[in-house]
Amino acid sequence: MKNHTTYLSSPIQALNVALQQLSYTSAFSSKLNVLALYSSKILRQSICNFFSNLSVKPYTMKFKFLLLTLLVLGSTQSFARQCWNSKGYTVVDSINYDLSTAFDQNNNAVGQSKDITLNFNKPIQAICETASFPYGLTVRSYITNEPIVENTSTFKYLRINDYLLGAMKINDSAVNTFYPPIKKTMGYDPNSDNGNAFSIRDSDLLLRIKVVKPFVGNVSIPSKTMFTVYVTTSDTDPLRYPVYTISYSGRIVAPQSCTIDSGKVLDIQFGDILASEFNQAGAGNKPHSINPETRSVSVQCSNMNAAATLTFRIESEKSQGDMLVSNNDDVGFKISDMSDNILIPNNLLSFSEFKLNQSQQATLSFKAWPVSVTGKKPAVGPFSSRAYIRIDFP
Repeated sequence: MKNHTTYLSSPIQALNVALQQLSYTSAFSSKLNVLALYSSKILRQSICNFFSNLSVKPYTMKFKFLLLTLLVLGSTQSFARQCWNSKGYTVVDSINYDLSTAFDQNNNAVGQSKDITLNFNKPIQAICETASFPYGLTVRSYITNEPIVENTSTFKYLRINDYLLGAMKINDSAVNTFYPPIKKTMGYDPNSDNGNAFSIRDSDLLLRIKVVKPFVGNVSIPSKTMFTVYVTTSDTDPLRYPVYTISYSGRIVAPQSCTIDSGKVLDIQFGDILASEFNQAGAGNKPHSINPETRSVSVQCSNMNAAATLTFRIESEKSQGDMLVSNNDDVGFKISDMSDNILIPNNLLSFSEFKLNQSQQATLSFKAWPVSVTGKKPAVGPFSSRAYIRIDFP
């Protein structure tokens, strides 16, 4: 479906002039515990040698014992090593899901889901700093900036847009299946210790798309990173160098569609308005000399049930509260349905209902008028704004 575009404009005249749930393992990694045990042997031997020298005074003995303990503890904390993409510190590989997959009528319903599988055939490798003591294990962190909005026993859903949620399942050759976002200890690979490259063996990456609100026509999804993946040598290491990202983009087309006035642009003119009328009206109000303009558009839908109830709402590129903001920041427009209910731009919950006839047709009517956005006297000159009419299921 193509959103219908409405242009609203008017010149201003001057008065008398031209007016993560992230999952963690133990608080300390096993490799640090190994180093601590090794260091404790050195510590015990040093203490034994130290006690053999009986000429040392007790308070001196206590001071040296504390100093040695602090040095050993410091060495365990400095064991952390950094890892990065084998192509370079600043190189980040990317895996992208193309969501341009047609939904059938059964998919486009609340609670229905669609799985998209992506085979991991792109060779991605990482390198870690050389280890002083063999360990061979790494931790992979799948990090997102989005909150988890729904958590099942497996899938953790993130918001894609007003209509869709997304969640991932990943199968790794060493640790089998897991569900990001997560920090996961991976399988043994000696190259993670010796400074050589080792493979990231994620495979069968599955993205599950879940419908939380059915949609009409198509939904455009801009490219967005879902997870950023880091490789470290413990679950407490800082995340400095991303190795690869998982992202999605595309346009999902539903079989149900509607066309508004065959995709025409509707232009609404309000004539000349005195600049002083805007600041006299105050923020959010219309100039006293202006009356709302009423417009109607025809709607033709397909693959709908006869007499189906749909909704329409307003989308805009720039808005403030319940107003569309024009190219003059001091003035804008408001739009309402025929019952004078203001349609708040870009608000999924602000809509007006209408019903199709037996031919899957309807006529939409609405009102529009200019308002002051700031309550200030605007600069003299033409102003305009652009709005889109979006049709949805209730």
